[in-house]
Amino acid sequence: MIGTYVGFSIVSAMCMFWILAPFKNPEMIWVISGKGLRTTLPVSDSLAQVLDKLWEFSIFGMKVPTGLLLTFALAYLLLGIFNRTKLGISMRIAGANPSFAMSCGINVDKMRILGTVLSTALGAMGMVIYCQSLGLVQLYRAPLMMAFPAVAAVLIGGASARKATVWHSVLGTVLFQTLLTIALPVTRSVIEGDISEVAKTIISNGMILYALTRKEGDG
Repeated sequence: MIGTYVGFSIVSAMCMFWILAPFKNPEMIWVISGKGLRTTLPVSDSLAQVLDKLWEFSIFGMKVPTGLLLTFALAYLLLGIFNRTKLGISMRIAGANPSFAMSCGINVDKMRILGTVLSTALGAMGMVIYCQSLGLVQLYRAPLMMAFPAVAAVLIGGASARKATVWHSVLGTVLFQTLLTIALPVTRSVIEGDISEVAKTIISNGMILYALTRKEGDG
């Protein structure tokens, strides 16, 4: 809860920074006032789909973003290797059983801080990759809810509040995106309107609520 509110506070502070910082690039600042960054910044002339188009090929009329998939595979490989190091094992023990970790001489608070820093850095890199695929950078309140779909995907993949693995994130991402792909068109046809963002929020938050309220060890 504290982490969530701190994150919301940082987003609000960054909103003030984006509007007050002395940016001069005419393609980035507001046209009317000449001050502050715009809400959405296009990157079509610089980083747009750099990874998506790297070694891209088509199969059955569908484009396969080879560079993007290889980037994710490399990230998963490095994370899997880290989890098997002494530091990675210490972090996993501290998260799964703090009392046992303390009895083994592991600094639980230090592991929690390190885990938060690493997860935040990985999340930031993920957002950069997402922005290059999307072709634009969204600022101000756009990043406010970015963590919730990621958390929902990991939890639906089988992770719990105490244990999460790389496999949970891979499986959860596939299941989460498949569920959204199926549910959103059905929702639009039933309600006869575009409520994709509302439905996405309901689905992701519902998954988080279910995963956090189920008993430890449930399937």
